Amino acid sequence: MVDIVKSSEFNARAVKNIDIDNKIPGYNFSYPVMNTIDICNILMFGGSIEISIERMGKSQWSYNIETKELLIEKPTSTERHMIMDTTELIFEMDKYFNQNKDELWKNTYKTNIKKSMSKKAKKNAQKSETSSSKKSKLLIDDQGYPLEFFQLSDYVNCGIEIQKYYDWVKKNNYLYKLNVETHRLLISYGAPLSEDIIEEERRRNSYK
Repeated sequence: MVDIVKSSEFNARAVKNIDIDNKIPGYNFSYPVMNTIDICNILMFGGSIEISIERMGKSQWSYNIETKELLIEKPTSTERHMIMDTTELIFEMDKYFNQNKDELWKNTYKTNIKKSMSKKAKKNAQKSETSSSKKSKLLIDDQGYPLEFFQLSDYVNCGIEIQKYYDWVKKNNYLYKLNVETHRLLISYGAPLSEDIIEEERRRNSYK
C-alpha cells in the first residue's frame, strides 16, 4: 500500500513499505504536488522531466521502465528509488492531487500575489533610492569653484577638480562640515586634511 503524506504546503511524501516476503523494495521520496501530472507521466511512459522547486532550484526526474529506477537529481544530492509497480503509485498520487487541488491552487495564487507585491515594493524602493540619489545640478563659478557647500562624497564624478574643491573648502572654513566619507576621499587624493583641520580648529578657537 502506498501512503501519500503532506510534508509541507506544496510538497507531499510518497511512502511504500518494504515487502520482505515477496522481496519487493519500498521507497520514500518527497515531491512537489503541483507537478503530480508531470511525474505520473514519466512513471507511466518513462523518460525525464525538469522540475523547479521553490528555494531548491531545478531538479531532474527520470524513470527507467526497464530497470524500474526513479532517479531524482537535485542541485546538491541524487536519489534513487526502485518502483516495481508504478500503477499503484500513480493512482495514489493522482488521488491526492485531486483531493487537494483546490487548496493548492488557492495557496499558489496567494504565494504568487505575495511575490508580485514583494517585487513591486522592491522595484519602488529602488526607484525611490535612485531618485533621491539624483542631486540637483551643482552651482559653479566661471573659475570652476563651487558656489554652495556640498559633500564631495555625494558627487564623486562632479566635474570639479579635487584640488579646487579642497581649496574652496579651506578658504571658506568648511573643513568642520566634511563628513567621514568626504574625509576618506580627500585623504585618498593626498589632501593634508589632518594638518589643515588642526589649523582651522586653532583659528576658530582664537576667535572665542
